[in-house]
Amino acid sequence: ENEWFYDDGTSTLYLWAPGGGNPSSKTVEGKTLDYAFDINDCDYINITGLDFFATTFALNLCQHATVEDCDFLYPNFSKRMLGDLTDTEITLLGYDYGEDANDPEQAGGFNTVRNCTFAYSDGPAMEIAGLANTVENCLFHHMDYTSVVYRGNAKTVRSYQGRGTIFRRNTAHTCGNTSFYRGGQSPDAHKCIIELNHIYNIGTLGSDGASVQMGVEAENSIIRYNWTHDHRKYGYRYDGKYELDRYGVHGLNHHNLAWDLSNCGYRIKGDYHETYNNDGINCAYVDIPIRGVGGGNTNSITRNNAAYEIAGDKSDPTEPIPGTKSNNWIGYDLSKNIQDQLMDPNPDHLDFRPKSGSDLIDAGYVISGITDGYVGAAPDIGAYESGDTNYWIPGRQETKASTPVPPDGTASVTPEDLMWLGGYGDTSFDVYFGTNSNPPFQSTQSNNIYDPGALDANTTYYWKIDSGDVWSFSTAAGAGGGPWEFNPADDTWVDEASPNTNYNHQNTVRLRTTSKFGYYKFVVSGTSGTVTSAILKLHTVDQPIDDTSVYAVTGDWSESTLTWNNDDLVWGDLLETKYSVSAQTWYEFDVTSAVSGDGTYTFGLSTTMGAADLRWYTKEADYVPLLTVVTE
Repeated sequence: ENEWFYDDGTSTLYLWAPGGGNPSSKTVEGKTLDYAFDINDCDYINITGLDFFATTFALNLCQHATVEDCDFLYPNFSKRMLGDLTDTEITLLGYDYGEDANDPEQAGGFNTVRNCTFAYSDGPAMEIAGLANTVENCLFHHMDYTSVVYRGNAKTVRSYQGRGTIFRRNTAHTCGNTSFYRGGQSPDAHKCIIELNHIYNIGTLGSDGASVQMGVEAENSIIRYNWTHDHRKYGYRYDGKYELDRYGVHGLNHHNLAWDLSNCGYRIKGDYHETYNNDGINCAYVDIPIRGVGGGNTNSITRNNAAYEIAGDKSDPTEPIPGTKSNNWIGYDLSKNIQDQLMDPNPDHLDFRPKSGSDLIDAGYVISGITDGYVGAAPDIGAYESGDTNYWIPGRQETKASTPVPPDGTASVTPEDLMWLGGYGDTSFDVYFGTNSNPPFQSTQSNNIYDPGALDANTTYYWKIDSGDVWSFSTAAGAGGGPWEFNPADDTWVDEASPNTNYNHQNTVRLRTTSKFGYYKFVVSGTSGTVTSAILKLHTVDQPIDDTSVYAVTGDWSESTLTWNNDDLVWGDLLETKYSVSAQTWYEFDVTSAVSGDGTYTFGLSTTMGAADLRWYTKEADYVPLLTVVTE
C-alpha cells in the first residue's frame, strides 16, 4: 500500500491505494517542489512554526539563521523512477555548491535547526557545511527508504564539510543509510560535539556504517552522553587505517552507552583518542574495541569503561588494549556479565546505574573534566554514577515528559526509583503515583528521580509527570506466581569438523547427528516459591526440522570460548523431543524437571538427522529464545 510505479513507455502511473481502493476515487498528491525556501547569502533569517509537506529548505552562504518548531514530512525523494539518477535535493544548512565550499566563512555558519521533525524521505535528511552550525532537539525517522546517497556518501545526516557542528539532544530511528550521523572537522575554536542523542534501528540497508561515524578529518571532536541500541551497525566509530597513515586523532568519547548491537558498540581507530566511562552491553562482537592492529592507538588513553569485552581488536577479546589503560571493567577476564553489575539486568528497562555491591562503584580513575562531581571515595566505572540525584536520559525533549524508566507497560519489575526525560523547557516536575489509573499527586521536585518507596508484589502501579501520559508497570510475583521470562545469557554450537572454532555471535545454532550440538544458557533470578512450570521456547529457521531433543546439561561455559575441543559439559536427562516440526515456527519444550528456582541452567540440543544442518534461532536473531518460569 502507498507504493507506486511509473511506466515510462506508456506514461502511466500505477498506485496501490490504501485499502486496495481505486486511486481515481482518492486524493493523490505528488511532490513537485524541491525547496519551499531556497535562500542565498542572507543572514538572520528565522523560519518558525511552519509545516512542510513534500518540500524543504536550503540555506546557502547564510549565517545566524534559525529554523525552529517545523515539521518536514516527505521532504525529499529520489527521481530514479523517472530515469533521473542525479543526487536527490535534500535539506541544506549553511551550504555552498561552488568553489568556496571549503571556506567556512564563505560557506555560511552559526545557523540553528531546533525542535523540528524530519520524516519519510527517500534520501538523506540533511547536509551541513560551514562553521558552528547546530542541530538540536529534532526527531528523524523513516528516512533513506532505499539508502540513496548524496554526493557519494550514504549518511542520513552528514556534516563532512561542517566545522564545529553541534548535534545535540536528537532522536533518530528507522533510517536506511549505512551511517546515521557523519561528523565533520573540529578546529580547536569550534569543536564538533555529538551529545545527548538517542539513536536506534538505523543502518537497515547497506554495509559497514555506524550510529555516529567520525572521519579522519574529525580531529578534536567530542562524543558524549549518547544512547545507541538495537541495530546492525557499529555504535560510535572513528575512521582510519593506521598502517596507511590516514586516521582520526584526538577524539574524546565519554559517558556513552551501546547495547544489543549486531556489531561492535564502539570502533575506535586512529591514535591519541581518549575513551572514558562508556558502557557496552550485549554486542555481537567485542563491545569496545580500541583498534591496535597495525600499530594504532599507541598514544590513546582508555579508562573507566565497562563491558563484557574490551580489547584491541573487534573479533578477538584477548587482543591487548593499546596505549594507556586502567580501571576498565572487563567481564570476559572476570567470567562475569556486565548486566549483573547494573540496577536492572535487562538493558531495555533502561536503568543502567551500578547496583548496590557492584564492582563498578568507587572503582574508577579520577579524570579532570570527566568525572567531576563523583559520589563516594572515587568515580564509578561506566556511564552512570551511583548516588547521583539526576539520571541523564538522551533524546529529543517533547512537550511533555517522555522516556519513562521503567518503560511503560514493563512487567515483573520492582524498580528502586522512577525516572524520566523532562518536557521541553521544564525545570520542575509534579509527580503523580499510585495503584489507581488516575494516580494521586505525590510531590513537586526539580530532579528526575522519584523514590516510590516499598512496592507490593504482583501489583500494577500507575504514574505520570505533570499533565503528561499515564505510564504503568507491574511488579514481580511474591511467594509464588509469575510468569517470569528470561532470554539466554549465552548460546552457541560446536562442530566436530572444526574442533577449534568458536561460533559465538551467530544467529542460529546448528545440529547434525553426533557431529554438531547446540547450547542455550539461562540465568534465572528474582523468582520465589516452588517451580511448577518451566518452558523453553525456540523458533525454527527456514527449512523443516525432522527431530530435535533437549537435554539438561551441567558445567561452566561461555559462548565466547566454547569449541568442540574444550567442550567438557555433562549431558544429563532427556527433557523432551519434538518430531516432524515445521520451518519458521515457535516450539515449546517442557524443561520443568531441570529448573528448581533461581540459578544458571544449560540446555543441550541434538538431532538424529544427518543429511543437512538443522537450525534454531539464537538471541542474536529476531526470534529470541525464551525460558518462562511459573511458581506456586
